[in-house]
Amino acid sequence: MIVILFLLAQGVRQVNDFWIGAWSSDSFDFKQEEYVGIYAAIAVGTSIIALFRGYAFSFFSKNASRNIHKKLLYSVFRSPMSWFDTTPSGNILNRTTKDQDDIDVNLPWTLQFAA
Repeated sequence: MIVILFLLAQGVRQVNDFWIGAWSSDSFDFKQEEYVGIYAAIAVGTSIIALFRGYAFSFFSKNASRNIHKKLLYSVFRSPMSWFDTTPSGNILNRTTKDQDDIDVNLPWTLQFAA
């Protein structure tokens, strides 16, 4: 679903660029008001698609983050006591918070700009 929304957003951008080019060369012999009206409709469509894309992306990112956090806590809580004896608690806390921060903050931005 996310991929479809990203592709749809890119397609609307292409239509927008095409329409600006057609408007600047007056390809369709429309009145200026018609060009503006169609451009406004494309802009509204772009905004709606961007809204849905952002909502879906944040929804799926939140669910993925929640699932990974559950697995992380499960793994830490099920670790043997000898691991806790040899590994300082600061290292455990630092590593788990860093990994969760990468998933929550860096990964969504990276994926958003990659698409």
